[in-house]
Amino acid sequence: MLPDTKTKERIILPLKAEWRSEWKLWDGILPNIKTEGKSNQEVGGKITPGLHEQGIEITAYHLRDAYAVRGSVLGIDPAIVARWMGHKLNIHFDKYHKYISKRDFEEAWKRATKQR
Repeated sequence: MLPDTKTKERIILPLKAEWRSEWKLWDGILPNIKTEGKSNQEVGGKITPGLHEQGIEITAYHLRDAYAVRGSVLGIDPAIVARWMGHKLNIHFDKYHKYISKRDFEEAWKRATKQR
């Protein structure tokens, strides 16, 4: 948790839960990126080259977009996901729901019909 960013310190949980153990997230090892006085965009700009060095051709913002959609598909209350991401609910809907794809709708439908 980084207390000096725009959205302040907050709880952020992995989606999917098994990623906690797969990636040993309890170690809490964060990239050594100075965030004080920097915008979230500047911080994201520091993370993206590291992803590219690992052969992962996405940006930090793609990860954020995917997190928001994954929360919806998993059936987590949007107010909770928005809070984890440091957003108000209306911002969350305006920004991220446009990324929900047909595949995401189908996955959500499968989950919903399995629970019955």
